[in-house]
Amino acid sequence: MVRKSSGITLFILINFLFLIDELKKIYSRFIFYKKKKIIQNKKTNKKFINFNKYIFDENSKKNIVITSFLNIFEYLHFEYLVGVYLSNLQKKKVIALVEKKDSISKLYFEKLGINEIYYFEEPNLFIRYMNLVNSYLLLNKIKNIDEFLKFKYKSIPVGQIIYSHYARYSGVPTINKIIPNFFTLFSTFLSYYAVFGKIIKNLNIDTAVQSEIQFMPGAVFLSQALKHKVNVFSRIGKDKVSLRKINRLNDIYMNRFHYDKQIVKKLNLSSHKNKLVKLGKNIVKRRFYGEQNLNDEIDLEYFKAQRNRNVITHKKNNINIYKLFNWDNRKPIALVLANDLTDGIFERPKPLFKDNYVWLEQTLVEASKNTNFNWLIKPHPREIKNSVKLTTKSLMSKFDNFEHMKLLTQPLNSINLIKIIKVVFTSHGTGGYEYPIFGVASVNAAESIYTGLNIAQNPKNIFEYKKFIKNLHKNYKKLKFNRHNACLFSLLFTELGLIEFPSVKLKENLYNVYSNEYWNDLIKIYNEFEIKNNFDIKNDIFYKSLKYQLDKKKTHTIDIRYLEKYLKKY
Repeated sequence: MVRKSSGITLFILINFLFLIDELKKIYSRFIFYKKKKIIQNKKTNKKFINFNKYIFDENSKKNIVITSFLNIFEYLHFEYLVGVYLSNLQKKKVIALVEKKDSISKLYFEKLGINEIYYFEEPNLFIRYMNLVNSYLLLNKIKNIDEFLKFKYKSIPVGQIIYSHYARYSGVPTINKIIPNFFTLFSTFLSYYAVFGKIIKNLNIDTAVQSEIQFMPGAVFLSQALKHKVNVFSRIGKDKVSLRKINRLNDIYMNRFHYDKQIVKKLNLSSHKNKLVKLGKNIVKRRFYGEQNLNDEIDLEYFKAQRNRNVITHKKNNINIYKLFNWDNRKPIALVLANDLTDGIFERPKPLFKDNYVWLEQTLVEASKNTNFNWLIKPHPREIKNSVKLTTKSLMSKFDNFEHMKLLTQPLNSINLIKIIKVVFTSHGTGGYEYPIFGVASVNAAESIYTGLNIAQNPKNIFEYKKFIKNLHKNYKKLKFNRHNACLFSLLFTELGLIEFPSVKLKENLYNVYSNEYWNDLIKIYNEFEIKNNFDIKNDIFYKSLKYQLDKKKTHTIDIRYLEKYLKKY
């Protein structure tokens, strides 16, 4: 009787959340039609079809679809140009897929002269409600959060998709039980699952361009695309770019920077190895000195934060960490680098812990027991930008009474940190390969993009991980790792695997749909592209590199110049 009563209460609560979501959709439609009128009033018939000269303009049996799940001009720019490259190389027609209420993306593709624009939206209210009922019937059988994370719907890891989506948009990095929001999110998944399945089949899509793949509806489209044997090309980088080809459902959450490790192994055999090692080391050295940023993703808020922050550099640093925290200078220091708590939660195969927050929490618990080490904890820079509700700072407040554990609140430059720390802990972040370059051992708690190269320490299970921390003071001097591999991976991560691209530069303010600033910049980019490549896209370095990737069926676009010089047999 208790079980039945709680089930009825849950169903009522789910219906209430569904009603709230429907009211939000009504309001969203009202805003959409209001914006649509504004855009139509400002709309011009002028077309910017410069790069379109390289699009394959004949009918083809199969089509390339350019998706738009983020209606930001900076994202759309890359999606469009990747579509241009692929169309020219594969001799296939380009079409665009846009959410029906996304008037910005529609305007963008229209001004570019893309003739075939198709629209998607959730099904009608009756089908949406039936999906809610089906969601309840399916999820109500699941007993706990661990079982939920393993839950798959038609081979798709729905539990992880929902968990990741909720964490990112709620700001809650860890969830310990199945909550009502999961039911409404699963109903949304079911709605998009049916919609995208029909679209992919009806439009004869066999290639897709999609950069936003983590959250709904993008994650649902990716899932359906992979089930239908569609090759999905997902961009990484912004100033310099590579394309990650995703063609297996098992790789749905594989980190896009998960390069083929054979590249590093082959670089190790190169007669130019010493030169390449030095190049890789200097890249990270410049980053640690604050002279060069990672060329990762389009992120305006992070861009502003990085530009405005008052970093203590090697020239200004007079801080003695031991004196600052009144630490015993006979004890070594370990650095714990918090990973992004709400983004990319499952881009880590074979994790020891449920999510990044649980990893951080358990690491701190074990660190509190080892007083033979001083522990410095550094929050992830995106915690504020992502509106994370359970931050590294709030978690550290539970350890206020442990004097050997301190939060690094001042943005100390990384080049200073390598002078004072002995070991770095990161679940799977880039610090795990960067610090070993300078002789500092690193420890992972999940498979990372550099796993398999003998760069980081990888405990096999939670028991081994906790034991590692417990005995750290006894063993840290004995830890072995391959510094050369770390340098070569650095080179792959930031140079070989990212190629010059006709990119738009990230600015103080994002491009405005109502102004001509973007279109004027696009003309400049096109003119520079034409002159540089002698008015033929086949002379372009990215084009050549992408052609090699397609011809050799590689997962990533690698700079053809490095391939020809150092990796002829790859």
